[in-house]
Amino acid sequence: MARQEFLWISRIAGFAILAAAHAAMAQTLTTAFTYQGELAATGAPATGIYDMRFSLWNDAATGTQQGTSLCSDNISVAGGKFAVNLDFGGQFAGQRRWLQIEVRIDTGAVCALGAGFTTLAPRQEITIAPHTGFALAAANANALGGQPASFYLNAANLTGTLSDVRLSPNVATLSSSGVWTGTPAFSGGTSGTSAPFSVDSNTLVPNLNADLIDGFDSVAFPRLSVSNIFTGTTNTFNAITVDSARITSVTGGTGFFDFFDNTTARWRLSKTTANDFSLIDLAPVTDVTRVFISASTGNVGIANTNPQRLLHVGTTAPTTGNSQGMMRFASGASTGNFRQFDVGVRNVSNNTASDYDFVINDVDRVGDEFHISFETGNVGIGTSNPVQKLDVAGTIRCHVVEITGGADLSEKFDITPGDITPQPGMVVRIDADNA
Repeated sequence: MARQEFLWISRIAGFAILAAAHAAMAQTLTTAFTYQGELAATGAPATGIYDMRFSLWNDAATGTQQGTSLCSDNISVAGGKFAVNLDFGGQFAGQRRWLQIEVRIDTGAVCALGAGFTTLAPRQEITIAPHTGFALAAANANALGGQPASFYLNAANLTGTLSDVRLSPNVATLSSSGVWTGTPAFSGGTSGTSAPFSVDSNTLVPNLNADLIDGFDSVAFPRLSVSNIFTGTTNTFNAITVDSARITSVTGGTGFFDFFDNTTARWRLSKTTANDFSLIDLAPVTDVTRVFISASTGNVGIANTNPQRLLHVGTTAPTTGNSQGMMRFASGASTGNFRQFDVGVRNVSNNTASDYDFVINDVDRVGDEFHISFETGNVGIGTSNPVQKLDVAGTIRCHVVEITGGADLSEKFDITPGDITPQPGMVVRIDADNA
């Protein structure tokens, strides 16, 4: 078949038809329009059956296709004239558009098969029809009170009530649950006399960050999840009522409560995994347990972490400094009179055995009232340095003195030389008046 050259002249008549339909106002307008054109083959008006493909572009020669291609099979062309209905959808929003047409003589093949099509040139620009301009602009303006679009861009020109559904999703309403992604500022109320807003609810608000409370942000208030340090000098707790308190750790059942001197931990109440309880002095280089209570025995240790009695004062373990197992008992009266006694194992220099003596000492007198020497085992009453098993600095009064084991009761006394020579077994009258 000889190649045919096509020449075409086109015009769009669809908008005039739509204008007539608008007058009736009986049907809703669609995006379809009627395209009328003239086709010439080898210089003469074409007659016959043709397949045509239509596509919409945003440029007269290149550009980007808008929407999809439309195929029209078996278009009847008579005397060069033809008409087709085209619907590219919502591709007309005020921008310029060009129509590209491809033509072939019908061969019985469907339009979707692209072989044999000739692209006509140039592309035809789709222009607006006068009545269409009125239908799409003037009619809408009449419905809006004859005002231009710019009139309604100024909110001051609006009156009446606007439905909530007409508002932007960025506009918060009283009945909606909004999510604030910006940083709102509340500036209502009278400065210094009234709050900028109020909350009429007793329900707690989760995850609320109290930015400023009485001029302080959230870091100025104690929190349960962090270590809190009170740095003020006038923090006074007049009354604290605790129905149930729990201090614990996630590391195995231990727990502690520290008391601070400014920013330095000074004392600690502590519970071990064995439920033992202790009061620890944190001031020394090495922490020192001052009081210890054993959960298994109930024994209480003073400066002792392994008490062997209900009350165990001091320790035999090596310690930093002297460990003195001493207790002081004191009584006083309203008259101002008082008396104090120290009882226990005294440690003076932490060096020799002679330092670890048991004493009962009147604090307000010189010397010990009772003294047991750790080194000799001697017992002293009224002396701090007993040289015999019982050394009494003073008079002994008793009803009976029983001597067993063949021991003698003796007292040192001098015999004037020359009077008599003492012999073993000799009985000597010491005091003739009290023999």
